[in-house]
Amino acid sequence: MRLPDYVSVSGGSGETQADWSARDSTNHVFGCPLAYHERVVDAIRAYGDQPICAVDDITESLIRLRKSIAAHRKAPSDSAIRAKGLEADCYDLLFRARALRTNQNPYVLATSRAIELVLYLSWYSEREANLTYLATELKEALCRLPVRPCLFMDLTSCQMMLGAIASVEGSETRAWFVARMRNAVVTLRSRGWERPLEILEQGFAADEGMGARFRTLRRELDG
Repeated sequence: MRLPDYVSVSGGSGETQADWSARDSTNHVFGCPLAYHERVVDAIRAYGDQPICAVDDITESLIRLRKSIAAHRKAPSDSAIRAKGLEADCYDLLFRARALRTNQNPYVLATSRAIELVLYLSWYSEREANLTYLATELKEALCRLPVRPCLFMDLTSCQMMLGAIASVEGSETRAWFVARMRNAVVTLRSRGWERPLEILEQGFAADEGMGARFRTLRRELDG
């Protein structure tokens, strides 16, 4: 069944609104600008099983899970039973995110890696996954996008921020993410935007699992 024109139309680059929605779904998790428009996803649901619908379902589950994790950390006496429940929910989302890897759309591939990084940084310990390897896979997916995002998009992309804070210092992967973001910071400051990182700050700075990493990166980008 054919998608309606306002959903499937692309701008000559092969990109569709569903592609952009898949990418911006990561921003939606952190409450940052450029989040996808839910009406686009709702419209697509009527036309069969589409990858963006799976992305949307996982994203909404991830938002609820992160709220539950935050509440649990504020009340650690919440019992080990509650922790086991959160562990099971995390495992379920990891399984669903990894299932997206079979899709060859680079937007979906990037989103699947970003979701995995969010899960590991939010709940699991760093020892349980090679985060730099996951960040490298995210980088490779982003490099496959048909159009390179503008500087503003680089600076307001939670996927770019996740790749930067997840990869280990000194790695080529981290250097790639940091270089892209630093270039955006320097350029936008030269155009009068004094605090260009403030858009992402609200989503990362106060996060218990990512706040320290974000602040370290922010100092590096501000330098």
